[in-house]
Order: sequence, then C-alpha cells, then structure tokens
Amino acid sequence: YLNPNPVLRGDTLTDPYGRKYAMQNDPFLEVELCDFPAGEYEVRLRAPFALQRNVAVSSPRCSLYFLDPRFEDPSIAEATVRVTGAGVQEECTLPVRVHRLTGRVQDFDGKPLAAYVWATRESIVEHEIVVRADEAGNFTLWYPEGRRLRVFVGDVHYGKTSLECWIMADELKGDVEVHPHIGDFELYEFRAWRLHGMWNMFFLPAIVDAELPPPLKADDIKVWVNGAEAGVKRCTLHEMCFAGDGQDVRYPAYIVSAMPDSSIHDPCPPVVVRAQVDLGGRGRGEAWFIHFR
Repeated sequence: YLNPNPVLRGDTLTDPYGRKYAMQNDPFLEVELCDFPAGEYEVRLRAPFALQRNVAVSSPRCSLYFLDPRFEDPSIAEATVRVTGAGVQEECTLPVRVHRLTGRVQDFDGKPLAAYVWATRESIVEHEIVVRADEAGNFTLWYPEGRRLRVFVGDVHYGKTSLECWIMADELKGDVEVHPHIGDFELYEFRAWRLHGMWNMFFLPAIVDAELPPPLKADDIKVWVNGAEAGVKRCTLHEMCFAGDGQDVRYPAYIVSAMPDSSIHDPCPPVVVRAQVDLGGRGRGEAWFIHFR
C-alpha cells in the first residue's frame, strides 16, 4: 500500500478525552505479510528502488513500512519485494494503485478551513496518512486501493468548538470529489448501503460539550445521493453496547432510511451519500459515504 502524500509536520490535535494526536505524514510503502510462519525475516524492496528492513513475525498479519521521500510519487505502479527467513524465500511483483480524494473544507457558514484530513484506522498503527487543506480549504489526499477508506476532517479547535466530519468507503476504486463541512455535531462510523431502492445509513451521534447528544428525529436529518436530495422516511434509534470498567456502556445509534427521487433508478458508481444533521442551534454536522459496486 502506497502513501504518496507529501511530508507534513503540523499541529497536535487534542480530543475531548485529552488524548493527543500529532498531525504528521511521511511518504511510505506498506508491505503486509499474511500467513507467514512466526520468525525473523529480511524484507528487501527491489523496485521501484532498493530498501531493506528486518521484521519479527508473530501473527497471521504483519505490516512493515518503508519510509522514503521518493515515495511521494502517486505514479508508482508496482513494487517488487523479496522476503527471506524462517525457511521461506519469496519474491513477487505486485501492482500499486492509489486514487485521489479532493475537495474543499468549510464550516456551516461557508468559511473555508485549513483543516486536517486524516486517513485513520480502528486501531493505532505505526504510520497514518495525513494532509492539510490550504487557506482556501482545498485539499488533495492520495489513498491506496485495496484498503478501507476511513477519513476524518478536523480543525485545530477539535473537541472544543468543533468535531469531526467523516468520509468513509469500503474501498476507494477511483478519484472522488467531496466538500466536507465541519460543525459541532459528529456522525461517527457513518455507513450507507442500498436495499430495494432505499438508502440506509448508520451512525453514532456525538456533540460538543455533552456526554450524550439530544435525541434525533427524521426532520433533523437531510440526505443527498450524488448531490440530489433524498427524502428521509425513517429515523430509528438503536443502542450500541461497549465494554466499560466493570459494566457495559450503552450509547445511542441511529439507522436512517431515505428514498431518492423515483427518476433516479440506478445511479452509476461511485455513489456519494451525504447525511447532514441540523438541530437548530444545538448542533450541526455531516458525514459522507462513497459507494462502489
């Protein structure tokens, strides 16, 4: 997996729990070893240029990163890797493909924001992918094909006056343009799927300065499918259960169903679904899901 985004040394964002995250990026090639026997390995990158690392494998999936400024090149198309150790010697040439996520970040008053766009994962990894929008809010994020897209957009006031805008996809299979808005409401882990012509969305809500967000109803939510507004038909409250210290923690979650205009029968991929929550002065935010077949 190639990260060809330019070197970045930016701010440190602090979340509502006091955890700090450095906004930095180093171009890299990530090599994932799958189902190799446990042991020590020498991993040699033979193309597009020569690099070498040693790694101890102790699990069925193990990632290592080759860091080099020369990886700041989205035109790199393949990589040749030789793995030696623990009675194994393998060499293969694999395709490397990245796609471009572009857009303009702004707040809900239309003010552009030089925000950070961070492609993160569910668990902490050795290196993340981060870029920053310019003063006009414009950004470009290169992202590898074959890995789940999980991006949040946040400014330096994160957790104080603003929260995250999420951009999600099971996989990025082409270049996509989105224009995220940052507010004081968050639709966390936003997902969208189509069933019998209806678009269904799942998210966990969050709001600045509140442990639990106020309840939502269908009138609080708007949905767009490829830029065309879809009528929200249902907003159903659910509960997510998380393991806590000594007892489970229950947190609200929602499933929203929306029907696009009947004239839009089968939109061509990618289908970009945007959901926006507006609580009339008590919170406003949005999230995006990019759907490929």
